[in-house]
Parts: sequence; structure tokens; C-alpha cells
Amino acid sequence: MRAHVRAAVVIVALAVVVVGLGYPALLTGVADLISPGTAGGSLLHATNGTVVGSSLVGQNFSRPYLFWDRP
Repeated sequence: MRAHVRAAVVIVALAVVVVGLGYPALLTGVADLISPGTAGGSLLHATNGTVVGSSLVGQNFSRPYLFWDRP
């Protein structure tokens, strides 16, 4: 009985590591190879180098009554 429980715990732990860490790391690595500028989220940097946002979030304002943007 203990051998079965131990085997089940080991299998679950390995599955969590592979599915929770390995697979996302693999996909992030492949995405970074295919599209290095956008794999991290198309980040926008300030002049001092700090991240201030993403180019994927926001909208273009073309009319004055639309200037209700978020900070």
C-alpha cells in the first residue's frame, strides 16, 4: 500500500513540475526564438529603462470626447 501511495505522489509531483514549469518554459523559449520583441508582452520602456506598459493595451484617441483614458 505504501509503495502505491509513494508512486502516486512521485508521479503527481513530476507531472506538476513538467506541466507547471517545463511546458510553459518551453513555450516561452520557443516564442522568444520566433518573435523576440513580443514574447514578453510588447513592453514599453521609459527613458530611464523602467517598464511603463505594453503596446498591446490601450487605444488611439481621434476625437476630443474620447479622452477618458485610464492612468
